[in-house]
Amino acid sequence: MALQKEINQDIERTYPEKKFFQRKSTQDTMLTILFIYAKEHPAVEYKQGMHELLAPIIYLLDREKVPASDVYVRLPFTRPTDQLLTQSIMQSTNASYRTNG
Repeated sequence: MALQKEINQDIERTYPEKKFFQRKSTQDTMLTILFIYAKEHPAVEYKQGMHELLAPIIYLLDREKVPASDVYVRLPFTRPTDQLLTQSIMQSTNASYRTNG
């Protein structure tokens, strides 16, 4: 619960001037992605600023939505390439967020 609260605090401050990032659905998606990533990668956990890496990805994926009938991977990703792109970005920045210990 504490981790979700920490992530949510950062997400609520993501691009406050953009309506897209103030939508509950966008914030919920970001929370889900960052929370699951932190749980699946305990050596990295969640670090402040990860939401800023995710924000442009989520924005672009939303703008390039495919019809619901074409969705064939689990949410929140709409195409296999979306998942690979997000994984690649998170892995490439992994060292920057790795904890000492």
